[in-house]
Amino acid sequence: MLGDAQNARLVVTKIPLDVAKQLLAGGNFVSAIGHAATADLLTRLLGVQVPMNRVAIKLNPGDAVLVFQLRGRLPEGAVIQNPEELEKIGYDFWLVQLE
Repeated sequence: MLGDAQNARLVVTKIPLDVAKQLLAGGNFVSAIGHAATADLLTRLLGVQVPMNRVAIKLNPGDAVLVFQLRGRLPEGAVIQNPEELEKIGYDFWLVQLE
């Protein structure tokens, strides 16, 4: 995840949904979402196309990552089907910046 950096400082900030939407509104981002159902759900939630893209990412100084985190684990094989189910489980968005 950390490119060629020998040392790094990460700044991690919890952000609300509206800020996450603003960050992605221009469409200038690389998705690293590895599951189609999650990509579809984030597309609906964020109002911007979030493609499934199972890739490893490498960060360099100045890069930022928007992290989507569920507040709980799903049972084995379970898939969230809609935003209402997502709201029941709960989620957070985090902005992670590499300095």
